[in-house]
Amino acid sequence: SGCGKTTLLHLAAGLLTVQQGQVVNGFASTAFMFQQARLLPWKSALDNIALGLKAAGMARQQRQAKVRQLAARMGLTEDDLDKFPAALSGGMQSRAALARTLATEPDLLLLDEAFAALDIGLKSELYGLLADERHARSLGVLMITHDLGIIAETCDDVAVMYAGQIVEYGTVEDIFYDPRHPYTWSLLSSLPQLANSKGELFSIPGTPPSLYTPVVGDAFAPRSDFAMQIDFEEA
Repeated sequence: SGCGKTTLLHLAAGLLTVQQGQVVNGFASTAFMFQQARLLPWKSALDNIALGLKAAGMARQQRQAKVRQLAARMGLTEDDLDKFPAALSGGMQSRAALARTLATEPDLLLLDEAFAALDIGLKSELYGLLADERHARSLGVLMITHDLGIIAETCDDVAVMYAGQIVEYGTVEDIFYDPRHPYTWSLLSSLPQLANSKGELFSIPGTPPSLYTPVVGDAFAPRSDFAMQIDFEEA
């Protein structure tokens, strides 16, 4: 938490202004799905899903037909589409939000812990629906998650962030089977299935550094048992 994941995603989406460096985006169109569904409470699920299509100028009859087709793939019924968000469960709201995000057929989908509040069964189901859409339309997906299981199941490549920096990048196989950075080692050691016989989990000592002051050396060095003196001096 606090390592800059959401900030990075907001920069990629153009929701924040870049102060240093640049964002290189070769995609024609992007869509963003936030941590909460953020459906407009005064509109039906159908009208929420159709928001982007309406903004693009698509005729009402055409956009409603497209929404119904997409909603069916997301597991939403005609009855669900007629309801307002308050009458939908959290899982159904997330399905509607995912359908809204996909309706405009983006090239790149940005997910900010989009299904974090759901139980593991619903979360897996929604990621499965997303995987189907991704393969069907060659959709690029850039997502943030703390869930290492979801990463293992759904991702091709992984970037591990710490203190505002990407400290390790590789394929899923690289990160899970041949990690190189001590922070990645610590993250993987914290998996619940690796708890000891007493049920105690490994925890990383200390706290992340403040990013209000420049970090000297490797930001993770003060918390790492493997740090050498040079790590406190050079990144």
